[in-house]
Amino acid sequence: MSLTTFGAIMGFAVEIIGQTIAACEALIERTNHPALKEMLQGLAGEEEKNRSLMEKARREHVTEMILEPITGLHEGEYEIGLKDLGQKHDADLMRVALMLLEREKKFFQDASIKIPLPEVARIFKKISQKKEETLEKLRALGLNLI
Repeated sequence: MSLTTFGAIMGFAVEIIGQTIAACEALIERTNHPALKEMLQGLAGEEEKNRSLMEKARREHVTEMILEPITGLHEGEYEIGLKDLGQKHDADLMRVALMLLEREKKFFQDASIKIPLPEVARIFKKISQKKEETLEKLRALGLNLI
């Protein structure tokens, strides 16, 4: 499905953030690695803030953007399989977290270019940059899990 309206993009942003929160909570329950657990808890907290930020931006800007068409974003480009989070090893759990963060980074980067409202585009770009920082920290932690 194409994300052709501001409301659809914001709704999808809230949806993938919610998926990441739920996955982080499941991963936190499965990991035995204290540093990974701490990082996932921090990520879940950051995602809660991002979800609130997306909901606020949607409320504040939806009337300005209601008629502005947006092209070039498709949900299918950001789909990942989260059905089986039953991984047993911390390295597997780390891979799931990395996959979720990569997806969000890509979505927020792509959407920041497409959204014609500068204030919201800046928010999306900032979230994308934060995702890259978190990815780097998680990758560095991964060296200790192998």
